[in-house]
Amino acid sequence: MKFSNAAVAAFAASAMAAPNKKPRQSALACDSPVRLDASTNVFQQYTLHANNFYRGEVEAAAAQISDPALKEKALKVADVGSFLWLDTIKNIEKFEPAVADLPCDEILGLVIYDLPGRDCAAKASNGELKVGEIGRYKTEYIDVIAGLLKANPNSAFALIIEPDSLPNLVTNIDLQTCQQSQAGYEEGVAYALKTLNLPNVVMYVDAGHGGWLGWNDNLRPGAQELAKVYKNAGSPSQVRGIATNIAGWNAW
Repeated sequence: MKFSNAAVAAFAASAMAAPNKKPRQSALACDSPVRLDASTNVFQQYTLHANNFYRGEVEAAAAQISDPALKEKALKVADVGSFLWLDTIKNIEKFEPAVADLPCDEILGLVIYDLPGRDCAAKASNGELKVGEIGRYKTEYIDVIAGLLKANPNSAFALIIEPDSLPNLVTNIDLQTCQQSQAGYEEGVAYALKTLNLPNVVMYVDAGHGGWLGWNDNLRPGAQELAKVYKNAGSPSQVRGIATNIAGWNAW
């Protein structure tokens, strides 16, 4: 696994390109199984999909604009690629409508984000699963997503794995909430990486941002934590590297 965010950054360039004007072709019409090579930048082959939920929000906002010229410009944003957050068990139901809208030459980005005791150093982004509910995370969340990915072998998927989880174990382990969440985070992320390691999937492990793990005192412990969990997962072949600036952004 290459611990670099260069590959993740690549989708930004393609996403900001000219809006996609070609008719959408349902993924159901794609007749060849997808095999992604995680040693390469898959965003050179696929365009990041602007999922239908994101497009709907942009179109609803644009509908409130009275200036026709400005509205036309605003609607172009609807064609910019965006990741779909599966941040609750219920939100997994968004998967199938999103895949049905996916053209064969595009890749659907998904954020996997529902660890027990989620975001142990914050309150605004706490999740639905309590500390210790790792069994539910595996069977009701990860296993269900894995089943859907397997049921769509002709579609390409890019997954960002659990924002704000492992970085919190590096910098906020002094907090009791993070101490209580540590075992579940490490077991959960490893399970996700192992279970979602499928031919039509490429994965990126969240690494916070430069203003978090980028400090000298945090670089080595951060790399060690990421490497430990990756190895505990069996060094899955479909892990491309890391993703930064996902749940929080820093320019450094």
